Amino acid sequence: MRPARSIGVAVLATVGIAFFLWLPNCNKVTQADTVRYFQIDSKQPFHMEFGRGSGWHGLDVIILDQTGHLTMSRQPTRAGEGWTKGELTLPPDLVTEIVKKVNTEELTGLAKAYSTKNIADGTQWLFYIEQGEKRKVVYFDNNFPRAITRFAQALDEILAHGGIDKMTWGPGGEDMNKDLWKRMEQSK
Repeated sequence: MRPARSIGVAVLATVGIAFFLWLPNCNKVTQADTVRYFQIDSKQPFHMEFGRGSGWHGLDVIILDQTGHLTMSRQPTRAGEGWTKGELTLPPDLVTEIVKKVNTEELTGLAKAYSTKNIADGTQWLFYIEQGEKRKVVYFDNNFPRAITRFAQALDEILAHGGIDKMTWGPGGEDMNKDLWKRMEQSK
């Protein structure tokens, strides 16, 4: 039989863990947006940017347009390294698949920002898309609705199928990170 003190410590630990898991859900904040939901047409000109990383270290950015032109930038992973950039062209069926996922997940109908209070740093994502006069920017800060995580997973799978593993990387790309942050700032 366990001593009462061991049981008490186990109960306190369980309550502490439960509180720790519950706490972030109490601090999630969503900022509404005045931009109404709109669908993207993969056959018409569009421009999409999606960045994942952090405000401190930078975002790995993916830029895609209706022609299938894809540009990616990666932040340095080690001291002394610089930003790298790669380009390739995706076939039309993969561009259509990405746009279909944007529309299926209704990304243009998301709120303007999703964040979690009381976290000093962590992971930030930015999503930007425009077509014609319509534009949408969404900021994610340690709060990622299922729609954006499903989109990110599908995008990674589509890009893997599109041959990004064969992409040639060279210097550059930091400007893509800065430009995406500027888009977010301008949307405020």
